[in-house]
Amino acid sequence: MGFSGGNEIFDPVARKLITLGIDDETRYQISGALIGALQESDWDTEDESLEEFKADDAIVRAFAEHGIDLDEEEPCCEDADELSSHYHCPRCKARVSMMGHDCEGAGRG
Repeated sequence: MGFSGGNEIFDPVARKLITLGIDDETRYQISGALIGALQESDWDTEDESLEEFKADDAIVRAFAEHGIDLDEEEPCCEDADELSSHYHCPRCKARVSMMGHDCEGAGRG
């Protein structure tokens, strides 16, 4: 079972970084460090925080560096036949079927 309380830690910190006008690089570095630490505690609701801060490029970049992207089911190629049946797993980046897989990178898929 994952840690869903990470949002209660990450979101207020991210909001404060934004409201204080912290520069992009510092906001990226602090967000990335916090994301990494929360993921070590098995944070499993990162996508909710990413959705809340999707307008902030520095925070979006920090999430992406830790394997969390806005488009979780992004097609892996341009071929129309492939688009309907495969994507890259947002956690482990493996090319997988839309039927899902057991993501070893995060214990879920």
